[in-house]
Amino acid sequence: MFQRICIILCLILAGCTIQNEENKGAALIPYQIKYEKPFPVMLENISYSQKNSSFNSVLNTSFDSIEMAISDELKKQVMDIWDWNDVSRQIVFTTYGMPFYEGQSYRMSMDVSSTIADTVTVIFDDYTDVFYEKSFSISEETRKIQIDYTHSGLNLDDCEIKILFSKQNQLLSGQIILEDLSMVRTNGIDYGVKINQVGYLPQSQKLAVFRYNSGDWFDVINTQTNEVVYTGRIVGRTDNTDTGEINYYGDFSSVNQEGSYRIESQFGGQSYEFVIKENLYEELLKDSLKMITIQRCGTSLSKEIAGDFSHDFCHNTMAKAYSLWEDFDVSGGWHDAGDYGRYTLTAVKTMNDLMLAYYVYPESFTDCMNLPESGNGIPDILDEAKVGLDWLKKMQAPWGSVYTAAVTTQFADFVTPDQDEQQMWILDEENTSTAAAAGAFAMGAIVFESWDNQAAQQYLDCAIRAYDNALNSRMTKDKRNPEEISAGDYANSSDDDEIYFASAMLYAATHDEKYLDQIKESVNSKQGLTGLSYSDFGGYGSYYLLKDEQFQKTRIYPDLYNYMMEYSMNLVWDNVNDGYHLTIESYHWGANMDVSNNAMMMLLLNDVQPSADLIDAAFEQLCYLLGKNSLNMSFVTGYGTVYPKAIHHRPAIVHQVQMSGALVGGPDGSLDSNLPPAKKYWDDSQSFTTNEVAIYYNSPLVFVLSAFKK
Repeated sequence: MFQRICIILCLILAGCTIQNEENKGAALIPYQIKYEKPFPVMLENISYSQKNSSFNSVLNTSFDSIEMAISDELKKQVMDIWDWNDVSRQIVFTTYGMPFYEGQSYRMSMDVSSTIADTVTVIFDDYTDVFYEKSFSISEETRKIQIDYTHSGLNLDDCEIKILFSKQNQLLSGQIILEDLSMVRTNGIDYGVKINQVGYLPQSQKLAVFRYNSGDWFDVINTQTNEVVYTGRIVGRTDNTDTGEINYYGDFSSVNQEGSYRIESQFGGQSYEFVIKENLYEELLKDSLKMITIQRCGTSLSKEIAGDFSHDFCHNTMAKAYSLWEDFDVSGGWHDAGDYGRYTLTAVKTMNDLMLAYYVYPESFTDCMNLPESGNGIPDILDEAKVGLDWLKKMQAPWGSVYTAAVTTQFADFVTPDQDEQQMWILDEENTSTAAAAGAFAMGAIVFESWDNQAAQQYLDCAIRAYDNALNSRMTKDKRNPEEISAGDYANSSDDDEIYFASAMLYAATHDEKYLDQIKESVNSKQGLTGLSYSDFGGYGSYYLLKDEQFQKTRIYPDLYNYMMEYSMNLVWDNVNDGYHLTIESYHWGANMDVSNNAMMMLLLNDVQPSADLIDAAFEQLCYLLGKNSLNMSFVTGYGTVYPKAIHHRPAIVHQVQMSGALVGGPDGSLDSNLPPAKKYWDDSQSFTTNEVAIYYNSPLVFVLSAFKK
């Protein structure tokens, strides 16, 4: 009796109402809470960090023993002086970090007037030696000063420009006005302003990133009329060790008229041309999904579907199980990346992302994507996910566990898929592969229920068999690939996140409370709840649980909700405090996948608890991938002004053709180079750590693009 009273009091204190008279005598089941209104959560109002938006002029002013005040307007500095009593004193404006490169020509211009100073001197120096100096007389009449300078010395990455005002008269008070100070390169364009090269939706957030030497202001210019449509401040200094830069940014979100634009900064920088347009990402979404179609294995792909990447049937001979030496049919699925291996974990990630893209944004997939099954009534993106699910069924052993990979002993030569005739091997089951497959099957059961009920039931049966096998084999370590197998090795250190993912998805599919024990264990440990990678699947399970009405009635829900909302807040914090508004912690092999994954996670959590901060932060991850980065290039082939031309992908290399809509792995900070981590990238078909494409790189990109299609 005492225990029952305590339980009721706890629920009342938590703000939860026990249901009425008919439930008074009912025993409380372990996880379920009878309620009339939603169970409250502790973090009702997430306070997102204020964006770093402070403005500090790059024009540093020094004026010893002079009484004066400066009014700092956009493009204009007004100095009111009332005690300039020492004629030898000078007023100096200095800006640091300006580059001067050998053979480059520069034009510096400004409008100057003064009722007290009679001379202005412009000095360029490298902190040691002056390499240019020129003086001009000024008066109360505005004078336009223009300096043309060609640098003949060595490259100088960091110099200072000084603007000195001096006087010979005896006046003690007066005014100096400095307007429209700028400097540009005249024998070439310095594309130092980084933007999303594909462009922006009219209502999206729009941020440009600048180097330190870009000045105080920027102009947005309509490229059709050459008219300045917006002028904004350059704000928010960030010392960016990953790029070796000092970054600032500018916000031009208020520019929402459709058209073509470029950005020019006060000192030297310009952006590539970009557009603002509705439905801007529609073709990119189609191409990013088609990239996965082009990776299909075991089938023929027509020229109509795959273009230059068409091929005959491939890898559809019987495969041998490595330990059993039995023959199995494991045809189908997708070639993993630039080679022809097929791996359970990466395929699971891919199909998860595709199913979730439709689950969250079904309106983005009403149009035909020109996939092989078009016209069968099932949305194209689900047809693509089904390719993975149906292959996964073939990879499941009769006793429930799931094989890890279907590979050849050696990576294929640089041949097309139908020319790779090596013996196919199935690598042994692993608990991570088995549990991850269970989660994917269960997700398939949920997503396909309204489209193909028979397939959905088959997926659920496969999920339960795989889950039961995985649960009975908990903590079994993944095996390393046999020495004679040179294929990729996706061994994990723990199966905790896969078990959690499978438990969450099976609970969402069945609402059987037996799965809640494993869910509670994971939520209490706060381990493996957020990942969307082939090595950590927890985030998929967390999203489905937070959206599930039955789970929202359990005691576990508030803890999971609070943890995930705090995680989302930390992602936003990382976004607003990074020089390029990134949320990743390091640059490594496949880091661009992590960029997409973080964007995807923020969009999923926005679907749980809507937040403009999450949408903006997710969009900035997409902007990074499409050109707003220190390399000033889009990492998606065929899109943007500068994009990868030499991807690591066997058919592309064999046919010497470009693939459109494929996301490359991006900078790899572990490579041997003196460059900063974010700049260790090579557009080279042999640089597989930076320039390989993969289905599990593209699948989260598909999800993110589906969110911003309109």
